[in-house]
Amino acid sequence: MEEQKFELGKTKKQLYRSEKVQDIVESSVGQIIFSLIDEFPVLGVIKTMAESSLNSFQQKKRKELCNVIFSDNKITEEMVKDVSFIMEFYKLIEVVDRLSTNTKVEYLGKLFKNTVLSETENKYDNFNEYLYRFKEMSEREIEVLYMLYEEEIEFINIGEMITDANYQEMARIWREFRIKAINHFFIDEAVLKSILIGIQRTGFCSLETIHLAGGDLSVFTVTKYFIDFVELIKK
Repeated sequence: MEEQKFELGKTKKQLYRSEKVQDIVESSVGQIIFSLIDEFPVLGVIKTMAESSLNSFQQKKRKELCNVIFSDNKITEEMVKDVSFIMEFYKLIEVVDRLSTNTKVEYLGKLFKNTVLSETENKYDNFNEYLYRFKEMSEREIEVLYMLYEEEIEFINIGEMITDANYQEMARIWREFRIKAINHFFIDEAVLKSILIGIQRTGFCSLETIHLAGGDLSVFTVTKYFIDFVELIKK
């Protein structure tokens, strides 16, 4: 850990001494951050964005990402010259470049902006955790989970979703969601449950057992962790 801090500190000093960076500083914030990526040996062998032969789809995704992150001018030149900021941005670019569609780009841009620019002490941990979980989910998993969230959100008492007083309501919500999801995605109940079981790996949903007069019922429900994530990407 100390070695890594030393390397980052050394790299940061090299960065400020770089004549190339002095030239870039006069450019826009977006140009700065893309150009600085190549200045960091701790990131490995990385070609500059200008030198990379990007296809039009990648260019479109990156442009959309930058529009989300930089359009409101909240990110300054000083911010983008910070080592940690650039390392996190590079991780984000890697994920965006691997996307087969641009569906997730806006969400990822908002996630980056609303975590990395926050004042919370663990902001980089939050960003990396959410980035890892979100990139591992398929678009169908995201849609299923968000559909469940929309069904539950008006009912949810954050931190205490399942209580003796609301079992009947949770059962109703689950049954309505189950019918809606099966019809929307053209899948059967077994497949729907398998998808939700897979999503559990992210910590975004959990399987709860509720006690009804006719017997116990297992239902899936979104977690506080996912609710917090949604709040970040909806800002």
